[in-house]
Amino acid sequence: MIRCIVSILLMALVVCAALVLEGFNPAVFLGFTSFLIVLGIPLFASLGVWKASDLVNVWKDAFSASQRPSSKESLAVTIFWGRLFYLSGVCGTLLGFAAVLLRFGKLGSPENICRGFAYSLLCLIYAMLFAAVSRILHAKIERTLS
Repeated sequence: MIRCIVSILLMALVVCAALVLEGFNPAVFLGFTSFLIVLGIPLFASLGVWKASDLVNVWKDAFSASQRPSSKESLAVTIFWGRLFYLSGVCGTLLGFAAVLLRFGKLGSPENICRGFAYSLLCLIYAMLFAAVSRILHAKIERTLS
């Protein structure tokens, strides 16, 4: 369990370190709207297919040392999540681009337009991070099955 948490934190730390080395402030990448879109779409879509207890079991199965009765179902959930994280990232990016283009005249300067496009790309960054977490959970559950 601790290795999983540490690996996820180290992934985030690597991204932040790369940004700092390039002279960027990692805090710029904390877009709440992007985070909400990328996490919210897969979560609510999952609740349309599985019960909330099945989603909680994914985390229990991933951190369990032995196989549980819900392990096979949890594998299906992690595959579903992985695909939906990518789809929600693309959806959020396209929504962001559309919002910038719809307000193009009101944004004024090229700097504001570029900032709007940059914020829309945050959805893809969050999608890749959450999909990586989903793959880690999937691998941990799969390991208990073998």
